Amino acid sequence: MVKRVRSKKRIVLCVSIMFLFLLGGCSNEKNTVSPDNSLQDGVEEIVGAQEEVQEDTAEGVKLTREYVIEHGILTEEELEGIDFEAIVDMFGYVEGDEVILDLREAFLVSHNAPIYYQYLADSEQSDDKIDSDDLNDVVTISFQYNPNTYHGAMVFDLIKKKAYFESGGHLLEDGVSPMEEMELSDEQVEELRNLLIENHVEKWKKRYSYTDEYSTGSFWWQLIYELNDGRIFIHSGSNASPSNYREVAETLKAFFNAPC
Repeated sequence: MVKRVRSKKRIVLCVSIMFLFLLGGCSNEKNTVSPDNSLQDGVEEIVGAQEEVQEDTAEGVKLTREYVIEHGILTEEELEGIDFEAIVDMFGYVEGDEVILDLREAFLVSHNAPIYYQYLADSEQSDDKIDSDDLNDVVTISFQYNPNTYHGAMVFDLIKKKAYFESGGHLLEDGVSPMEEMELSDEQVEELRNLLIENHVEKWKKRYSYTDEYSTGSFWWQLIYELNDGRIFIHSGSNASPSNYREVAETLKAFFNAPC
């Protein structure tokens, strides 16, 4: 941005000098030169160039892929497969921007591989009665919560030993790239299964309303878990939840330090 602004300042300076030179020449010749439109055009050209310099100084030069790589913000490998132009336009990044952490996050979020868990929401849920022992066979857990305008969503794949988080609430749509992705240790996989077992989520109702048990205010939530035989169980609530809901919710959110 500095080089471009300086070059335009040089242009303005050169045009200004030429203009003053011509003006001086005209004054020396006194009445031999009659005014014409060229003088007005020269003034307008100078003013326009000055305004352009000011505009560039205020708005900056649009960020380019070459600038990002040259300044070590992101590597070519990290940029591979990313819609660079779309993200730059979305966030309005310019050369010299100091929000490097935000920039890296914006690009690397888009770089996460897409995931496919829409079947959890689309499949018919099981009406089978199960006990806590069956929860040892849980292979996938999905949790969404929506207090007021915020919408958090997460998926724990206990077979792949991976967990995903998205603050936009679209995590159960096929092809979504999650905002965050993390590896799960064997201990964490066991912790997740034990969380469901110890809180007897198999006894939770399918649906809670504001007249049931524990009111949570303006709130919506959903817990889905899948067993290794393909059966899917869904529990949800609007402005209400079971008495031990908070322990389950807070433990799941703690994996990503999720808000609310």
